[in-house]
Amino acid sequence: MNPFSKIFRPIKRRINSLLEAQAFKKRATSVPSYPINKEGKVFIHLGCGEINSPEFINIDARPYPHVHIITDDLIAGLDNFSDNSADLIYMSHILEHISHKKIADVLKKIWRKLKTSGCLRVGVPDFDCICAIYQDTDKIIKNIVMPLMGGQDYPYNFSL
Repeated sequence: MNPFSKIFRPIKRRINSLLEAQAFKKRATSVPSYPINKEGKVFIHLGCGEINSPEFINIDARPYPHVHIITDDLIAGLDNFSDNSADLIYMSHILEHISHKKIADVLKKIWRKLKTSGCLRVGVPDFDCICAIYQDTDKIIKNIVMPLMGGQDYPYNFSL
């Protein structure tokens, strides 16, 4: 480990915390309008976090300035949309935070919200890569917990 990491990591965390608090404060006074895309296409980003792609309607538990729908239940956030209304629903590293007992219901709900020609794009951890890390680090489970199960470092970063 870099000796400077011990010094700079807490400073970086504090700066990020302050920036996040500032962003949350801004969001409390300003609700972004939904984007208008070519041909009226509706793109939804479930669990957008800090990522702001302006063509997407952003849904997240954290109130960043670009988040359109703030909810502690991302899938319930889809209730804001009619069935057969979304052209694209995008989830990157969100599915692994949902209880395996709820996955089928979650996917059914997403399917209902998508247009017939709609697309679901899902990014999940690369299991082969995680297995390789596990093998390469003497099978120490703590080395793969975060990439396998997500950070789980704030209240909405996991689900029961």
